[in-house]
Parts: sequence; C-alpha cells; structure tokens
Amino acid sequence: MMLLPVVGAGVDEQNQPLQGDDERPLTRYEKLSKYSNIWKTLLTIGFLVIVHTFTGIALVITNAKRPAVELLPDAIQSAIPYVKLEIYINILMVLMIVSEVIFIIFNKKRWYIIRRTVAVYAILSLIRVFTMTVTFLPDPSPKCPREHDPNYKITFKNIITQLFGGLTCGDMIFSGHTMGFIFPGLIHHHFIGKIIGWIYLFVGVIGAFGLIVSRFHYTVDVLLSLVLSPLLYFAYNLCCENPTLANKLPCLLSKYFMFMEWSEMAKEEDNREKL
Repeated sequence: MMLLPVVGAGVDEQNQPLQGDDERPLTRYEKLSKYSNIWKTLLTIGFLVIVHTFTGIALVITNAKRPAVELLPDAIQSAIPYVKLEIYINILMVLMIVSEVIFIIFNKKRWYIIRRTVAVYAILSLIRVFTMTVTFLPDPSPKCPREHDPNYKITFKNIITQLFGGLTCGDMIFSGHTMGFIFPGLIHHHFIGKIIGWIYLFVGVIGAFGLIVSRFHYTVDVLLSLVLSPLLYFAYNLCCENPTLANKLPCLLSKYFMFMEWSEMAKEEDNREKL
C-alpha cells in the first residue's frame, strides 16, 4: 500500500511544524487514530452483515417475483449451447477466494486489506440489492423452473436459506458470482503482487465467462460486474491513499475516510518517525 505524507505527529492541521509536542493540542488525525485499526475493520464487517441481511431479503423477493416468461435474447448464450459447469464454477470460485484469504492473513497489512475490501464489497452488494429488486428478469438457468410460487414470506429461515442454501433464482442484472471471481485478483494486484494478481484476474475472467455458458447469469449481468467492481475498488483505494483529496470530497465522505483510513496513515507516519 502506498503511503503519502499526511497530517500527523510533527505537524498541525495546516501542515506547519509544531512547537513542543508535549504542550500542543492533538490534531484531529491524532484524536481519531486512538481508535483501533482492528475495531475499524470490525465496524466495516458489521456494515457488511447488515447489507447481507438486505441481500437475503432481496433474494427471497426475486425468487418469487421472477417472471415465468421467455428468456431474454443473449448473444453469447445464443451462440454457445448450455454447458453443465455449475459445480466446477463454484469450486473454482471457492479455491480462488480461499487461496487469496491465505495470502491476506500472512500479509502485514492484513487489517487494511480486509477493511477496504469488505467496504467495497459491501457497497457493491448494496448496489446489487437495488438492481435485483427494481427489475425482475427470467432466470436463464435450467435449474430454475419457470413455474414457481409467486408468494413469499420474509422470515429469518427463508433469508438464511437464500444466503447459504446453494442455488438462487432470479438475482439477475448484477452478478455476485463475478464479484467473487474478480476480487481475489483486484486484492492481489493492488496490495500483494502484480504478476500473481494478473493471473488471478485472468482466471477470474474465465470463471466469469463460465457463468454465462452455464446459464448462471446473462452476459450483461457479468459485464456490469466486471466493469463496476474494478472501478469502485480502485476509486475507493485511491481515496484511502490520498488524504490530499479531503477538500475535494463531499463533507460526509471526507469525514468517513478521515476516520477509517487517513488517521491510521498518520499514526503509521508517527511510528516511523519514532524508529
């Protein structure tokens, strides 16, 4: 992770040298840096849990509301017949995610990586909740029957079943599986190593293509996820690593990044000065 000079120990909020560290008031960065890096990460994970709860509700609704009509015309699916790859697609995605988690665990910046990745994933998942529930499309998977019960009940059991019960039907427009394929490559490329990161991304794109031919998703679902996931991931990290954007971001975003990221960078700079 690239660290840039930020306001922290040794300078005040106007980047002027401090006179007598023992007598000066704490800067806003130093006040925020007292909050543990780990606790900030857990706060982000809590946000993800809330978003996943909404995702489960959305899955219950879309499974019932998906229309029993003819499938949408799709260029790739019209050219390539259905290939039964569902189990292999899921295995490949799990292997990619688990292997990248191992890399993250042994990385000294693990809490930064986890916090930022979870934050971006939660934001994308929230977007997915809206795309699923504002427009209902027929599911192209032959494992999702067209005729189904349009009634639904939003209960804890139904939410858990949709989130962890395996096959879901009707969750079109924004592919969650594609996010699972792309994120390991994005993480590795940005934080750990570019060569292996490119390999992850290449395999992820192959896996995303498999989603189309195995009828997990329409092509547009996969393309939307392939475009939005990298854009948001790198934009979020760009803001995290550039405190100079503070005056250019909306007030709430500026305060968010100051609390979650910039104060941690200031604390690191302070620790470096003490070494």
